[in-house]
Amino acid sequence: MIAHHFGTDEIPRQCVTPGDYVLHEGRTYIASANNIEKRKLYIRNFTTKTCITDCMIKVFIGRDGLPVKAASL
Repeated sequence: MIAHHFGTDEIPRQCVTPGDYVLHEGRTYIASANNIEKRKLYIRNFTTKTCITDCMIKVFIGRDGLPVKAASL
């Protein structure tokens, strides 16, 4: 789970970028790729990789009002 966030917001699928924390079906995922031509957003967590085609995606928002990014190690 994310340590600090300031709520969630729904944004269009086209605006989600790789590394954004996504909330889908009650679980937290990280956006890995956004294929705009095929209208698919690929998301992953430690155990699951999946593809979603929803028009609006729920993302976690940081204090600056932008989607929270996953820390790269």
